[in-house]
Amino acid sequence: MIIGSVFYFISKPIKLALDGFKNNDPSFQSIVITLEGDEVAGDIVSDDDISKVGRVIGNCSILSHIEISVLSLNDRLLERARRELELLCNGLQKNKSIKNIYLTSFAPLGDEAIQHLAPFLENSRSLNSMWLKSALTQSQFGILGECLVKRQEPLGYFLCPHECSDESLRTFLRPFQDNPGKTPKVMHIRNDTGLRACREISQLLQKSGCSATKIFISNLTNEDAALTSLTLAEAVRGNKKLETLSLPRRNGFALDEWGAFLAALCDTKSIKATYESNHTLSSIGSHPQNDQFPGDLTMYLSINQHENKALVARFKIIVEHFDESFDMELLEGYNPGLLVKVVEFLDAWLAEGENRDKLWTENTNCDLVADDILHARFTIIYHLVKLDPLVFGRMVQNRLKRDASHICH
Repeated sequence: MIIGSVFYFISKPIKLALDGFKNNDPSFQSIVITLEGDEVAGDIVSDDDISKVGRVIGNCSILSHIEISVLSLNDRLLERARRELELLCNGLQKNKSIKNIYLTSFAPLGDEAIQHLAPFLENSRSLNSMWLKSALTQSQFGILGECLVKRQEPLGYFLCPHECSDESLRTFLRPFQDNPGKTPKVMHIRNDTGLRACREISQLLQKSGCSATKIFISNLTNEDAALTSLTLAEAVRGNKKLETLSLPRRNGFALDEWGAFLAALCDTKSIKATYESNHTLSSIGSHPQNDQFPGDLTMYLSINQHENKALVARFKIIVEHFDESFDMELLEGYNPGLLVKVVEFLDAWLAEGENRDKLWTENTNCDLVADDILHARFTIIYHLVKLDPLVFGRMVQNRLKRDASHICH
């Protein structure tokens, strides 16, 4: 076993390192532990030494970063390294300050080794991120997923390594399907992600309360691009929290495939569909702005960055449904009560003032024509009066009551 302080990027004798952590030396906030099952500086590392390291780490209050590496070993040394990891984890699970854990393995750890980490992963309130750089098996990814759903709060960041198989990724994600609120907030998926894994991701993101806000997918396999785009776009459509779904530049979609994302961000089939579109996703990664990438998609990703989601929804509805070509057929079948709500909606848009104008000018190439909106408003009121001659009087009466209430208070 080798212990080193990441802060200095140099190897340190065990006793010196332990003294630093015992004394809460500020230069010992990070540690690298390499398990090689062999001698260190000519001395055999005993079980007592390993246990002592674990206890010191468990009691250290300034340690924020730990990296555990298992080297590629023969069977005898690997068995010893597994024993070292078990002893180390007995102390690690008591630590209350570690925020980041890196696990690197160049040798098969076995399910038991991951289970030794389980109490720490499940119970640590300080832990925020986990970085995997090892070829874990499918069952080990399943153990990790089961651990993370038992946490009091979702993990802030999870890195899935290149070596992860598509089936392993699905096995990791499966426990979150029944516990979507425990999904890591940020996931960086670096393996070759296939269509079946994309379906698992999509299903999870559509679950109510899913806590993921950013997902980075480094590579998509060369499967059906149209199905993949539809699958991921469907996840966007039903999600109200996701801000980033970064897709690899080298797996460029065609215009129709990007169109699925455009429809998810702004469904123009009806006012209701536009209102229920996604108003949170603001990034899908860096992609060439060519003839295969819809210009409106760039616009809607941009306006989704605005913190006032009600204003974002109004913006999309105004752009798509209340321009100079407004036609009452759009509202065919609306009863008087719904038409009143549409008028109130337009009034709210007109009253937005500077926020509205700023959002409009930054994201469109045309002038904000208030006359078009007023035309639509008066057209709707005209039809309202035809449907129910008294409805306009009630609208005015209700408005006067609201205004009087504001004045009185």
